[in-house]
Amino acid sequence: MKEHHQAPLTRRWTWSGWNQDWGTVLALSTCVYVLVFFLWQVLGWGGPAYRTLIADMAFLPMNPLAALLTWRAARHPATAPPARRAWQTIALAYLLWWFGDVLWFYHETVLQVSPYPSAADIFYLLFYPVMLWGLLTLPTVQATQMEKVKFWLDSGTVCLAAWMVMWYFIIGPTSQFGDVDLLATALAVAYPVGDLILVQGVATLLLRKWATMGSRALSILAAGLLVTVVGDFSYGYLVLRNSYEGGSWTDSLWMAAQLLMVVSGQVQYWQTSRGVPDSEGKTRRARGFFSLLPYAGVVLGGGVLLAVVRYETVYPMQGLVWGAVGVMVLAVVRQVVVLRDNQRLLAISAALGEELRRNEARFRALVQNSSDVVMVVGADSSIHYQSRPGEQVFGHVVGSMVGTRLLDLVHPDDTPGALALLAEVTASPGTKRVGEWRLRHGDGLWRNVEATVDNLLDNPDVGGLVLNLRDVSERKELEARLRHLAFHDSLTNLANRAQFNQRVGQILPGPDRPDNGLAVLFLDLDEFKPINDQFGHSVGDALLVVVAERLRSCVRPMDVVARFGGDEFAVLLPDTDAAGATLVAQRISDALQVPMVIQGRELSVHVSIGIAVSSGGNETAEDLLRNADIAMYAAKGRIKGGHADFRPSTRALAGEGS
Repeated sequence: MKEHHQAPLTRRWTWSGWNQDWGTVLALSTCVYVLVFFLWQVLGWGGPAYRTLIADMAFLPMNPLAALLTWRAARHPATAPPARRAWQTIALAYLLWWFGDVLWFYHETVLQVSPYPSAADIFYLLFYPVMLWGLLTLPTVQATQMEKVKFWLDSGTVCLAAWMVMWYFIIGPTSQFGDVDLLATALAVAYPVGDLILVQGVATLLLRKWATMGSRALSILAAGLLVTVVGDFSYGYLVLRNSYEGGSWTDSLWMAAQLLMVVSGQVQYWQTSRGVPDSEGKTRRARGFFSLLPYAGVVLGGGVLLAVVRYETVYPMQGLVWGAVGVMVLAVVRQVVVLRDNQRLLAISAALGEELRRNEARFRALVQNSSDVVMVVGADSSIHYQSRPGEQVFGHVVGSMVGTRLLDLVHPDDTPGALALLAEVTASPGTKRVGEWRLRHGDGLWRNVEATVDNLLDNPDVGGLVLNLRDVSERKELEARLRHLAFHDSLTNLANRAQFNQRVGQILPGPDRPDNGLAVLFLDLDEFKPINDQFGHSVGDALLVVVAERLRSCVRPMDVVARFGGDEFAVLLPDTDAAGATLVAQRISDALQVPMVIQGRELSVHVSIGIAVSSGGNETAEDLLRNADIAMYAAKGRIKGGHADFRPSTRALAGEGS
């Protein structure tokens, strides 16, 4: 059913601490009015001549009030269109009854003639089908076919039992009076039939599940209709025995019934205004209680039949017997329907149970044979469950970790991050986060794991944080190797050009870095090509490795030695001026001139070195390298194994030497 948002509440004023509106005032005033009527009947105010007049006049305002408040509830903006039409039909039924009251009062009081039969009976009798139509059109929760069958069987049982009572006490005796006016006899039978229609309406209200706000209003309305049936039955019973008097206790029943109808209209307005829907739990409990209603019908029908047999009434029993048979047949059919429905539900339940067992077995097999480790931990990180792969992945026997704290297995450096991630997930039910930690393996070493943490603390079947742990040690090692290869020379393990440029850019003076001096050396091996051509690439590569080791031995740990490819090397000297760079260049030249034994051969090389020192200006790493390269060519053109500082005048010499 389409939902309707709560409409703004109508303007109210405070009276004795209650939020009231004019409808509440009318409903409370009606309660006081009916109380005065009851006191009048009990105390017997006024003589017999006035009792009929007062009783007739007392009923005149009741149905208009019920129609007014019910129509007002129907027109509330929050009332859904189907419910609005149903409540308007109920209000119309009240007006029909009121027209009957007015005509009754006119005939009995003004014309001083018997109002039975009269035009009033037309409106009284129209009340019953119109009221039932309004009740049947109230929107309900969509029911299954089986629920619809059970509803009609239950309501049919109740109505048939009520028919037995009406037949025995009203309809049967009425049919025995053959000398009574035919119209009067027909009306005498029509009213009990109308009451059976109201019984169907009461059964409808009590046995259905309503998809509308206002179950309290419907319950009050059902009580009002039931009291109406009791009042009509009492009236008919007394009339048959010539003991009815105007203003008697049967009028009190009708007055109470109409008061309940007035109150039901106002209660419906309250619930609609406040947007208080019926909870599913309350609806189920109500239906569970009223599911006893058809059994009460069986007891009622059987009780009437037993009473007839016990006291040997003079009225014919055929109607009662057939009614009792009908009640029993409906009850048996209803039990058969329920039994078949239960068998169907049991079959469905068994199928679902088997499917659930298969799913559980499948899930268990997937978890136990997965390469990932599944853990369930509490909010305090205590381990509640560990899947079998944990033994192979982390070296802990299955179950041995249960009861320990997960954070006790996390590397101390990773513990703050793991603790923060677990706290974040714990504070947000239904969230999922991913983190990477190092966990202690059973052999005492550390393993890198990727942990996916899901908060299922509110799930009664889990009650914890679910962690999927994957050993990513190999991936982390591969990532580390790839990062190393991206910034290192694969032959000598020195820094490559990319790392060298990055380090130069980080050290160059700038707005947030002081100028502490920076020098770059660019090196080229003079005899490398002839050696490589004569003895082969393996000897050349081995020579480059030894050269790299000697270069590292000539500089500080903070300095950076890089190989750019072939026989070209570079050295980054932070916190170094031109004099310091010259000393390092000379140290390198001396170290490389010492002969090296390569694969049984004694080899020696000379190196040409270009020196470029930062001027503290706007130089870039590329500028320093280019200047050092120019200086290196200048050195190579002067003397083998020499070194030269960069000067602008060396550009031309470098160009000639190239």
